[in-house]
Amino acid sequence: MSHTVIPTVLINGPRTALVHYYIASDGVSNDLQSAVILEPADLFGEGADVAPVYTINQIWKEFSGFDALLSFDGGDQMEAWVLSQNSDNHIDFRCFGGLKDQSTTDATGKLLLSTNGLNMPNAKGTMIVELKK
Repeated sequence: MSHTVIPTVLINGPRTALVHYYIASDGVSNDLQSAVILEPADLFGEGADVAPVYTINQIWKEFSGFDALLSFDGGDQMEAWVLSQNSDNHIDFRCFGGLKDQSTTDATGKLLLSTNGLNMPNAKGTMIVELKK
């Protein structure tokens, strides 16, 4: 078995995207380590003639039993934000322009999720990520 991570694109407009994630433990597997939760094709389409660049504007989340780390994929994987189950449920980065991918080498545009505690039975959560294209 493996953990459940179900992404649902709620909005995919020309400048903004909103993606909902349902995350649940299978009670057996180890924590997620750099699991790809967003591919550039999810937002820009297959073979789109644009750079896979986006900014995280806001995050809403509710986690029960685990913490998470969002990272941008690249040769020098860049950790973007720690999401603790005990922290605020809404984080707004718009006041300073959002969280941008700071990867300097081999940036892929992929958003990654790592967890701590998702290996425990009954750990689950939801997360909504607003992205600026």
